[in-house]
Amino acid sequence: MAARRLPARCQKSTPPNKQKGAALLIALVIMTIAVGIAANIMFRQQLHTRLASNISNLEQAYPYATAIEDWSRTVLSRDAEDSPESDDLSEPWATEIPPIPIPGGSMTGRLFDLQAGLNLNNLYPPEKPIEENPEPPVEGAPPPTPEELRLIKDQNRYIIAKQRVTRLMETIDPEEAIGPALNFADTVQDWIDEDSETSPGGAESDYYQSLDPAYNAANSFLVSHTELRLLKDIDTDSYKLLRKFITTLPKYTAINVNTAPIEVIEALGFTPEAAENIITVRDEEPFGSMEAFLELAVVSAATQSAEDEDPEVYKEHLSVTSEYFLLQGEINIGTARLYINSILYRNGGKVKVVSRDFSNQQIEPVKEPEE
Repeated sequence: MAARRLPARCQKSTPPNKQKGAALLIALVIMTIAVGIAANIMFRQQLHTRLASNISNLEQAYPYATAIEDWSRTVLSRDAEDSPESDDLSEPWATEIPPIPIPGGSMTGRLFDLQAGLNLNNLYPPEKPIEENPEPPVEGAPPPTPEELRLIKDQNRYIIAKQRVTRLMETIDPEEAIGPALNFADTVQDWIDEDSETSPGGAESDYYQSLDPAYNAANSFLVSHTELRLLKDIDTDSYKLLRKFITTLPKYTAINVNTAPIEVIEALGFTPEAAENIITVRDEEPFGSMEAFLELAVVSAATQSAEDEDPEVYKEHLSVTSEYFLLQGEINIGTARLYINSILYRNGGKVKVVSRDFSNQQIEPVKEPEE
C-alpha cells in the first residue's frame, strides 16, 4: 500500500529569513578567517622585510666596528711613541669619540685601562705552599739559589694579590653583603686553581655540583668578568658592584696608579685620606714615573717599613704604564645597533687583539673629577 503524501501546506520548511541569517554568519566566519590569514601574511612579510633590513644594516655596521678597533690600535701605538714612560687619563686614548656620522647612522667608542682594576687572576696560588711560620735564615747559610728566589717571589706575589683583593672587598662592601672579605678571595682562588682542596671561605666543584644546574669549578684563569656570576655568593647586585674595580687578564699584571679609581688606591693599603691626596695630585699632574709616585709624601710614608714590620703598602706590582686596554664601541645604522668589546694588548708599541665580542655592554659614562 503506497504511503500517503501530506499536502504541501503541511510539510515543514526553513523560513527564508533563517536561511539568509545562516549564510550571513558563514560568510562572516569565512571573512574573519580570511582577514586573519591576510593579516598574518602581512605581519610575516613585514617581519621578514625588517629582519632582512636589520641583517643588511648589521653587515654594513661590522666594517665600522673593525674600523674603531683599528683606530684604537693606532691611537695606542702612537701613545706608546709619544709618552712611553706613563699612561694617564689626560692622554688622547682616554677620550671618548663623539658620535661620528656615517651613512644611515652614527658610531662612537671609548678606550678603558684594564690595569686600573685588580686582576683576579693574580690570585692564582704559588707553586710551593706558603709556610705560616718559616724558620729565620741561619747565619752563615749560603744565599738562596735562583730557583729558591723564584719561589719566594711567586709566594710574595700571591700574598700581595690576596691582601689587595681582601682590602678591596672591605672598602666597597663594608657591610659584608657579599660575605666576609677574605671569603671572596678564597672563592676566586678555588675557582682558578687546579686542585680540589677547598679554602676556608671558598668553594670547589663539590659545592657547585650540588647546585641546580650543576657545574664544575673552572680550574683555570677567569676568561671574562661575567664569569664571576658563576661563583659562590655572587648574585646580580654583587656582580654589578665588583665589575667596576676588577679585571680578568691572562697574566699577572700590575696596577696603574695613574688610572686606578680611589677604591682601588685604598685597596693597595692607603688610608682614605692618603688615597684622596694621591687622586688630587695626579689630577693636577699625572705621575710621569714610579719614582715620582713613590716620592709623594703619603706614598713614601706608607711604603716604608719599620724593622721587622711589613709596610702598609707594598710598592711591588705597581706601575704608571699599562699593557691591557678595553675598547667599547657602538655602531647604529637604521634600526640596527652593533656593539663591539675588544681587549687590546700593547707591547713595545705593537698592539694586538686578545679577544673580541659583540655583547650588549653600554659605554660607561666618564666620571668628571670632583672640584
